[in-house]
Amino acid sequence: MALTNAQYTVAEGTRVRIASADNMPQDVIIHEGDNASSTKAFLGDSSVTDTTGLHIINGTSLQMTLRPGDELYAFSSQGAPVIHVIQIQKND
Repeated sequence: MALTNAQYTVAEGTRVRIASADNMPQDVIIHEGDNASSTKAFLGDSSVTDTTGLHIINGTSLQMTLRPGDELYAFSSQGAPVIHVIQIQKND
């Protein structure tokens, strides 16, 4: 099982890939590291926006399971939120 961790600053109006695809299912833990209400982050696929994505509330964490081949992106509609990510990839 491979474990990787990273931190991403998502500039306002941009999207960033925060979890890369794998050929096996993988667990991803995401934490929105800003406790200020001046940032807004959304999660989704490569076309995520503030109207299509899942809003992650400032200072909270969530866990997701990605299917084989899926990638996860973050989008900022306000400020530059800091997103912390742990990817837990399963062995083939």
